[in-house]
Amino acid sequence: MRYVLEKYTKNYRKHDDNIMYFSLSKNKYIINVYLMDKWTSKTREIAAFLIFILSLYGCGDHKEKPLENMHVSETKGKEWNVFGVKIIGKILSEDTNGAYSVIITETPPNGGPPLHIHTHEDELFYVLKGNFDFFYGDKKIATKKGDFMQLPKGTPHRFVNTDSITGITMNTITPGGFENFFDDIAKFSKTQTLSKPKIDSIANTYGIKFFKK
Repeated sequence: MRYVLEKYTKNYRKHDDNIMYFSLSKNKYIINVYLMDKWTSKTREIAAFLIFILSLYGCGDHKEKPLENMHVSETKGKEWNVFGVKIIGKILSEDTNGAYSVIITETPPNGGPPLHIHTHEDELFYVLKGNFDFFYGDKKIATKKGDFMQLPKGTPHRFVNTDSITGITMNTITPGGFENFFDDIAKFSKTQTLSKPKIDSIANTYGIKFFKK
């Protein structure tokens, strides 16, 4: 049985037999609870009520903080070293209520990520320095300084720095949150050698899939 509880309209509707769904604060802060088929309808109603109460008194009003004007100087930002690639988070998702994040990536010659796909976010690339080849689907696009690329979610893609110097791109990610993938990779890399299964496991947490060459 699926219940939809709206904090402001205070109503609920039954939808299907497997999911209990809560929509709080006008569709913000969503909680999904998957219920076992053996649960009785009464048990599900009690669970729905308890989680609804917890969401009201344990999570606050969930009001988004207003966005602030920001200035991030050339030397500021959160820096990660991900497999020898320097990545700097200039605007993080926490600064935009999750709407987007902006990172700067310094890619060495012949460097770049393997073919992968994002299931949650669109990516926008602006080339600040160097030359890059972008691959998506069966297409190859050669880019240079000043060029712009848009790669919607669900598009398998990769890119490579084809220059003899370190290339720099500015990457806007929307919605934000993907920058935390770099945070996790950098953190785990300090204490262990990351295997491919471990990297894939971390990537899966963020809705990313890497493809075999």
